[in-house]
Amino acid sequence: VEPSGERVSVSRIVTFDGDIASARDGEAVTLVFDRNVDAARGDMLVAEDSLPLVGKSFRATVVALQSEGLADGARVWLKAAGRYKRVRVVVEEIYDLATGNWTKASMLPLNSIGRIRLRFDEVAIFDRFDDCRATGAFILISPQTNNTIGGGMILEDVAGKADAEDRVTLTLPRDLANHV
Repeated sequence: VEPSGERVSVSRIVTFDGDIASARDGEAVTLVFDRNVDAARGDMLVAEDSLPLVGKSFRATVVALQSEGLADGARVWLKAAGRYKRVRVVVEEIYDLATGNWTKASMLPLNSIGRIRLRFDEVAIFDRFDDCRATGAFILISPQTNNTIGGGMILEDVAGKADAEDRVTLTLPRDLANHV
């Protein structure tokens, strides 16, 4: 059970019509564990060999969906896999459709594609979108208007990785860089 890390076994799957042997995505069921564990809506049940990303900061690709765009430092609601969390958006890059390159940015205009960092006040749980669409995708919601202001995909967690201000940029001559 994530994010608690408790290890449990499912002893019964209960429905309105009685116990069943297995459940499919979207079915309303109650899981009975082999012991008492605090698990709530939004927690994840995962196999030990398939643990999700757990942390307070994640990199993501996002599309800005409001006319004002998505600004660096915005405090918004993130909705993913049935749960809502407050998050601060750090805009890192924008994709230039004309050149096909990523460039540094601090604002994502309407319909632009960008790479952002999501910073949470508390631990959050995700999968990389490439690993699981259901738990790797999200929408961003304006707390003022309740409008959807962006939609995106989790790329990775950034736990233990250096923040932008801690990075060092090294510039190499083109002929040397081609051999690295």
